[in-house]
Amino acid sequence: SVATMLSQLTRGMEDRLLLLKSILKAADISNVARPWSLASRWTSAVVEEFQSQGDQERDLGLEVTPIGDRTKFQSLAHTALGFDDFIAIDLFETLAMVVPGARPMEIQLKIN
Repeated sequence: SVATMLSQLTRGMEDRLLLLKSILKAADISNVARPWSLASRWTSAVVEEFQSQGDQERDLGLEVTPIGDRTKFQSLAHTALGFDDFIAIDLFETLAMVVPGARPMEIQLKIN
């Protein structure tokens, strides 16, 4: 269990806090590790949210956040792959080394 793993971490509170932060982050972005039929719907909703924010930034004369720039959008798959490659895969691979129960999520993410 996670409680047992937390008690076995050797550096004490720093290790425990890092593990808990990693689990929380994985939960936050966990939709990328669900079957593609579900993950793609969530990705589409998140991309739309980011693009709406980018539109508002543009309307206010602010620099548009790169992920929210509708004018540079290539495809949903391109956006998902970029996020997976730069953030999600490393997180889930590392988490699965410490929390074996996360391995199925890591595998599903790589399948997607």
